[in-house]
Amino acid sequence: MVKRTDRLEQFEREELKKLKLTPKEAFRIFDELYQLVRNVGSLGRSDLNEDLKAEVRIAKMINHRSR
Repeated sequence: MVKRTDRLEQFEREELKKLKLTPKEAFRIFDELYQLVRNVGSLGRSDLNEDLKAEVRIAKMINHRSR
């Protein structure tokens, strides 16, 4: 697991600025990644709280880019 640091947060913000995605494109990518994770079976009931946290982080990235 990657530890969340200020440096990592800054890197993510810079990378998101470079991506010129529309909200529709961002949601398409999110949906495809979500389906991939579900198909692989990485979303188990035992770690539901962590899965929710991951989805919230992804949603924040998408929302940040669509502003």
